[in-house]
Amino acid sequence: MRLINAVLLALATFEFVVCGRDFYKILGVSKSANANQIKKAYRKLAKELHPDRNQDDEMANEKFQDLSSAYEVLSDKEKRAMYDRHGEEGVAKMGGGGGGHDPFSSFFGDFFGGGGGGGGGDEGTPKGADVTIDLFVSLEEAYNGHFVEINRKKAVYKQTSGTRQCNCRHEMRTEQMGMGRFQMFQVKVCDECPNVKLVQENKVLEVEVEVGANEGHTQVFHGEGEPHIEGDPGDLKFKIRIQKHS
Repeated sequence: MRLINAVLLALATFEFVVCGRDFYKILGVSKSANANQIKKAYRKLAKELHPDRNQDDEMANEKFQDLSSAYEVLSDKEKRAMYDRHGEEGVAKMGGGGGGHDPFSSFFGDFFGGGGGGGGGDEGTPKGADVTIDLFVSLEEAYNGHFVEINRKKAVYKQTSGTRQCNCRHEMRTEQMGMGRFQMFQVKVCDECPNVKLVQENKVLEVEVEVGANEGHTQVFHGEGEPHIEGDPGDLKFKIRIQKHS
């Protein structure tokens, strides 16, 4: 009985912690809304709530900040997942990146006797080159917001038959040459990986020009850059270039 009461108390505390702004309500979308619906809702409301268009409303800045916060969270897969589980407080505890670490996992893990060590990142994974493209938009599109569809043709590695050497590195070895004599030498050591081939893929990307976008603002599509045969692809970056009226 004590355990049940303790669990109920923990859940009540948990519910209290995760309360905060209702980002779905702020954007006027359902919890099942997809990324495109969230973008379109933000674009529509950003035009309506922009402080420049509501100078008589003392709450205009606060409303627009709430809208921006809602879009920032719900447009990011990791932040949205954290928000759905633990509310705005959970997103805040993600801090400066941590790769989606769940701030409540250690609490419930310890409470129910579970372990819970954090996993390490793949900081040493090689990465392909980033690609930066200038995206030219009109002054009106930058002011009002806009969506641009880009047909992206890119090279990707696909697994094929056979194997290949990969992750090659040099290691030091020691060999006994005689009584009390040793020689150190360097050898090349490789792993065996599945063979791959480069193929072309077509993909449609939707680039958002945010309301009030500034010259040089960059939108990043992670993993859409150049491929790397032994690592992750680089990023694709669209840099806003505003065309002035002649």
